[in-house]
Amino acid sequence: MAAEFYTKGVVGDGARGRLVAIEKELKGCVLWGPYARVEPGSWTVRFQIDPSDYGDVGADACQLDVATDDGRMILAKASVTVADLIDKNGEIELKFKIDQPCVLEYRLFSAGAAKLNVLYHREAVPSSRAKARANAASLRALPLYRGNLDQISMLERGGVVFALTHDVLVARVADFSIIVSNAEDLQLVEEIFIKNDYMIAPPRPCVALDVGMNVGVASLLFASRPNIRRVVGFEPFRSPFERAQRNFSLNPKLAAKIASKNVGLAGHDETREVLSSPDETIGVSIHGSGKGQKETITLRDAASLLGPEIESALADGLGVILKVDCEGSEFAIFTSLDKQGLLPKIDAVFIEWHKWWSSALTQADLIDPLVRAGFFVFDRTSPLNPHAGLLLAVRGNESRTVR
Repeated sequence: MAAEFYTKGVVGDGARGRLVAIEKELKGCVLWGPYARVEPGSWTVRFQIDPSDYGDVGADACQLDVATDDGRMILAKASVTVADLIDKNGEIELKFKIDQPCVLEYRLFSAGAAKLNVLYHREAVPSSRAKARANAASLRALPLYRGNLDQISMLERGGVVFALTHDVLVARVADFSIIVSNAEDLQLVEEIFIKNDYMIAPPRPCVALDVGMNVGVASLLFASRPNIRRVVGFEPFRSPFERAQRNFSLNPKLAAKIASKNVGLAGHDETREVLSSPDETIGVSIHGSGKGQKETITLRDAASLLGPEIESALADGLGVILKVDCEGSEFAIFTSLDKQGLLPKIDAVFIEWHKWWSSALTQADLIDPLVRAGFFVFDRTSPLNPHAGLLLAVRGNESRTVR
């Protein structure tokens, strides 16, 4: 046994480093040291212990502790059974906090119920780092995370932090959290927080109207902007609407600014039965997804529903921001708003337009009424994709007289 090893076990080299073999009949303190000086803070020590040659899995295998003052002061301890070692893959952590520098030992007392192979290296690391390490291991074990690793790595480089919360994958961006249920949610996070499709800094207090709310990611972004005082979201399909409510519940301060309605907007009032799938929310129009379960959705004439919201905002001295992403319904929505003279009362518009329903309709059918209402329109439609694109529009100062 090398002199630097504080142990009664047999020391040898293993695939993961120096190992200590502790025979079954050996009892008492068999591993001590390393007499490391640790500064004040919250710390975590991990023991890696593999049991073998055991009988009763419920029997005590060992006791672990973190000690200082030559073992007279115990900062943390745990009794560990063979079953504990099996269930936790041999990884046992002790957490402790100290308020002054200490010289520490991380000790193991064998109970003699099993032969133990122990990784000798034991090091105190800040608990925050240990938590991050444990989180990373849990994430790698999640199929949704592993299956979308390239996109997730890109999002992480952009500042998105992923964690498991009650076995649910959660993406944290800035000061709020979003549940990630599938790859489509990752696409939404990318569009809204990496590509900044809906990022806006209004110069005065505003209301944001989110048409095609989906799972509420854009609504949360709008609610996070200081000058957006309230958000009203519209989503006709039950599954994304309910998932939006769960996302809002994770962000109670922002949720206080959001009102959501389980209704879709169109050119007239209508109730229709369509097929929908809970796993598909992106790219689903009011015609349904073409597969899944039957669902009855409620549609309302856009002007009849948005008109009161716009007038209420104006009465409160607030500007109006309109975001529309509803897979083809945008043409009927803007026809309705234009017919009722509501476009001049809006300050800024985001439109993701889609040429799904009619080959005769293009982004020009949306741009023309906006220009007539005094908007500067920025057409970000790519010539490589003439079937869908993004339009941004803001009203010029001279158009203020329209009100």
